[in-house]
Amino acid sequence: MTINPSQGEMLYFYELCDLYCLDAADLEAIAESAGVDKGIMEQMYMHMPVTSTDAAKLLVAISSYVGASYTLENTKVAQLPTFEVLCITHKLDLAYIATYAGVDPGIIDKLLMDEPVPKNEVRLVLSLISRLVSQEYTLGNVEVRLEREVHRD
Repeated sequence: MTINPSQGEMLYFYELCDLYCLDAADLEAIAESAGVDKGIMEQMYMHMPVTSTDAAKLLVAISSYVGASYTLENTKVAQLPTFEVLCITHKLDLAYIATYAGVDPGIIDKLLMDEPVPKNEVRLVLSLISRLVSQEYTLGNVEVRLEREVHRD
């Protein structure tokens, strides 16, 4: 049985894998072709949140593998919240966040626009938000783009 993904029926990622009878070897090959750690694939299978970037890469690879088009728009994938989602969910005062996290307001703007930011600045912001809302937010459970660290010898 095959389902046309354009017909509007959204499948969970594990249902997609089951539909095409993908075994561990298939999934490992798909993860490798996507350039994504197989642990991310396992998280998606168990409906645990992953970054939208990793999810999209895996869906492109699985689409190629099975010969049908699966995307974030037609597949149910648990995704990590973005900074913007945190701001909306918790109705955050961004000027307050910038001031009391001790970061330039431009960092907040970059986070909202999903632009790369320095890791230390993000940690300060997420730490303050965590204290304000009594929920732990870290680099491991919020999707943010980090600037590449330059190692100097």
